[in-house]
Amino acid sequence: MKSFRRVATYKHSIEDVWAALTDPYAIAEWLMPTTFSEPKVGSKFRFQYDPERLCPSGIVDCEVIEVEPPRRLAWSWQNRAVEGATQPPPMRVEWTLTPVKGGTRVELVQSYENQPWSLTFAMGMGWRFYLRWFLPKALKNVSDGNFRRGAIPLAKRAYRATNLPDDVII
Repeated sequence: MKSFRRVATYKHSIEDVWAALTDPYAIAEWLMPTTFSEPKVGSKFRFQYDPERLCPSGIVDCEVIEVEPPRRLAWSWQNRAVEGATQPPPMRVEWTLTPVKGGTRVELVQSYENQPWSLTFAMGMGWRFYLRWFLPKALKNVSDGNFRRGAIPLAKRAYRATNLPDDVII
């Protein structure tokens, strides 16, 4: 199995970083619109945004597969195929949080098999971008493990999301 790894350190407590990774409103602001509800093994959710070349359906189906609060979280990640296309195999996204002096170290590992190189290249670059620019903005709105909405206005997020169903948090 192939994978890529991204590491970042934030000047925030592990509880605050955990909140940014598990609060549905925080995830929707720094990552993508979502139906995520809780970090519980077996919990299914999706990310949804306007269709684009690397994910023509604009939908990523996920399921929480590991949880060890506030240190580890893993979910499956599967771009939903459009009608008539072959369903790609699922990937794995794993977050590991480690307290360090003055903050928290975040390690992201995304594992995959049989994915187009363009998709894995774009995801590797995308995660770097999200961890460098968007997660820190969301973390500014986390205090004592609670996220306060409004960290990233809709117009300044990294995705386009129009005409989404009502169950998706944006």
